[in-house]
Amino acid sequence: MERRKILETEWSSKNEKSFSKYTNGSHFKAVWKHYCGCGEKHEWEASVKDRILKCYNCSRCSGAGHNTNICPCKSLEKLRPDLAKEWHPKNKDLPINFPCYSDKKVWWKCLKKIATALTNGKPK
Repeated sequence: MERRKILETEWSSKNEKSFSKYTNGSHFKAVWKHYCGCGEKHEWEASVKDRILKCYNCSRCSGAGHNTNICPCKSLEKLRPDLAKEWHPKNKDLPINFPCYSDKKVWWKCLKKIATALTNGKPK
């Protein structure tokens, strides 16, 4: 019940019906909103079921699904500038667009200028 109270505050007025009209298991894809820790307003779509039962949160803050539209305050460049310096130009994304915590395989360049592909969002 507590989760529903929190999510009701993130329910966007862009949705036609009120949050109370949907059950926890509803597959209705709603628009959600919240303000990130940096003050930026985020809006995204997710089903009611995913928000309540699977605890899915803001895709821009979480970097869910290798989202390249993440909030800059959650980026590798912002949270781990030391690793961002080792970001290889072969990567499609830039460190400012890449979530700090990701299991996506990316290229890194070491201080010896040797390119390698590793996972877990950091070079070893």
